[in-house]
Amino acid sequence: MKRSSINNNSEKVFRLASTVAAVLAALMVVLIIIFMLLPSLKALVKIPLRELFTTRWNPEGYSKSSWGILPFLAGSLWTTIIALAISIPISFLAAIFSTQFLPATFRPITDLFFSILAGIPSVIMGFLALTAIAPLLAKTFNLPSGLTMLNGGITLAIMVLPTMVSVLTDSFQKIPQIYKEGALALGASKWQAAIGVLFQFVKPAFISSILLSFGRAIGETMAVIMAVGNVAMIPTSPLQPGETMTGALAIEMPEAVANSLHYNALFLIGFILLIIALLVNYLSGLITSKVRVEIQ
Repeated sequence: MKRSSINNNSEKVFRLASTVAAVLAALMVVLIIIFMLLPSLKALVKIPLRELFTTRWNPEGYSKSSWGILPFLAGSLWTTIIALAISIPISFLAAIFSTQFLPATFRPITDLFFSILAGIPSVIMGFLALTAIAPLLAKTFNLPSGLTMLNGGITLAIMVLPTMVSVLTDSFQKIPQIYKEGALALGASKWQAAIGVLFQFVKPAFISSILLSFGRAIGETMAVIMAVGNVAMIPTSPLQPGETMTGALAIEMPEAVANSLHYNALFLIGFILLIIALLVNYLSGLITSKVRVEIQ
């Protein structure tokens, strides 16, 4: 009887602590949104929407300042899409190979490799992009500089690859062996079983990994700054330089005068980036709930 009372008290304490933690987490998100929104509204009051969605960004213009944020949106989308186009097929094939073909004794080695890759600081990846990938791209495509959207996309692909592989590998390993054995018994090869049968069970995780990687890639700062050239223009080719939203914030915020229009406009860029991240997280939960396959 006494032990039951202690267990009930412990459960009540745990529930209270969990509730407080959940409320604090939600409160922090709300406070962050408010913190970003207030300066953004000040910028929107003074900058017309039609001027925001133009191609020229020149906050310190002598005659007239320009506040077009389209170059930063385009730069972020270029690098993110390139990164996903590279990392999605590689991560999918790596997960299938690791779980369906690689002997179990070697799997800890691959897990360790991707763990180390995930732990490399972004500034080191930026040095790799600046000193190794950029010269290679410049030589391959006969460019004056390898600091391009393609360079940023390749760098981001390397950075998001461990996350995607880890999510997919865990999902493949959780599928009951009977489904794979059943597919093989019907005459399917290992590749056919993995793609035609097992993939149906990891589809929610596959979509989640893509959306999580999208959020990680579009929010990356240091490595991208060192890779893309930081030119406020809309690239028409992956072999051109550009600038991302995170790059504009990191480069210009230290020089912006507090509470100036330039300062508030940078907050507006950050708020747009925050909204994109929140939408990606929401879509991740919404889409995966619709394609989830129950394993019985």
